Amino acid sequence: MFNKLLSLLACSALAVSLLAGPASAKPFEMGYGIDQRWEDGIKAMYALDFNGAEGQFRALLAENPSHPAGNLALACLMWWRMSQNFDVEEKPFELENEFFSQAEQAIEKSETMLKTEKTAQIYFTLGTAQGMIGRWYALQRRWWKAYVYGSRAKKYLDKAVSMNPEVYDAYLGMGIYNYYGDTIPGVMKLPALLLIHGDKKKGLAQIRLAVEKGRFFPTEARLFLINILIQFEKQYPEAVQTALDLIHQQPDNVFFQFVEVLARYNSHDWMGAIDTWREFLARHQDSSNDEVQKQLPLVYLIIGNSNLMLQQRDEAMVWLGKAINETRHPEKGWVTFAYLRRAQLYDLLGNRAKAVEDYTVAASRPEYWDSRKEAKRGLKKPYTEEDLYNKITSID
Repeated sequence: MFNKLLSLLACSALAVSLLAGPASAKPFEMGYGIDQRWEDGIKAMYALDFNGAEGQFRALLAENPSHPAGNLALACLMWWRMSQNFDVEEKPFELENEFFSQAEQAIEKSETMLKTEKTAQIYFTLGTAQGMIGRWYALQRRWWKAYVYGSRAKKYLDKAVSMNPEVYDAYLGMGIYNYYGDTIPGVMKLPALLLIHGDKKKGLAQIRLAVEKGRFFPTEARLFLINILIQFEKQYPEAVQTALDLIHQQPDNVFFQFVEVLARYNSHDWMGAIDTWREFLARHQDSSNDEVQKQLPLVYLIIGNSNLMLQQRDEAMVWLGKAINETRHPEKGWVTFAYLRRAQLYDLLGNRAKAVEDYTVAASRPEYWDSRKEAKRGLKKPYTEEDLYNKITSID
């Protein structure tokens, strides 16, 4: 379950990273003030300061109305905001129209610029915008549209790379297409995805190249590499070390701290996940940033789950209770999963009446990643220790 979140965050971060610059063998400069707007806006987004980021990006658009940079930046910001509330019914879609509007304007402006001058820079920008839309459709499992936009993105990125093969950042997009194009179709067995012809080995090498030599995208390349190492390659120690590399770069970055814990958790480093989250809570539990507060139910849930895996059931009960009762955002889907885990823990403790109460609450809450199905199953039959282990350790 949490690997799905890690995948989503990786997609979100890639969208952010693509603002950083176009394909160019030398440092690219859009113009006076533009690069600084980008850097300040991206830094604000990673700090979950969405208002600050929007201020920078709207100023960028106002100062350069005919260039796609401002629209692409705002599309990325909309994606980032949506990704923070994917566990709240309907919330991600409140900004969907704005996301599409900005991404499509970026495409239109890129196409207009290509009519007068064909450059690797603009092909890269065009491929970026197409790829963002494709990834959004993929998250909604609208596979045909995801395939169409993804194919367009690949075509334009190929063009950019062919014009300048030393743009190492561009290999990230190519690597994603090649790796997942060779991996996902066989796993999901979907006709639209079977049209994609990737190369897993080549894709992984391209992503590693972006990590090692990319100027603008090494962070995003690391996020995708972590996801691949955990979900497909099962190289857990390298996944955790890759996450730690991000932390070493920016120790105070809230988002990177989330990535580290998710990497540890999905690698089954239960004690490491608990210790890292406790450090996080010591710094951020009382944060005035509401975007941080929205993620606290997830923090409590992972600590609870990790304690369950360590057979520390009393401690697990405390943290699952925190996820339910000590949150400013009870609407979050992670709260639903806290009800589910607590119900399953009650089953293990032999308290069927309490378990039924929590299953009933979970079944009545908005659907999130098959939560109602899981709750209804629990109402019919108590969960066993083996059932719970399989639920917590699943990273499909």
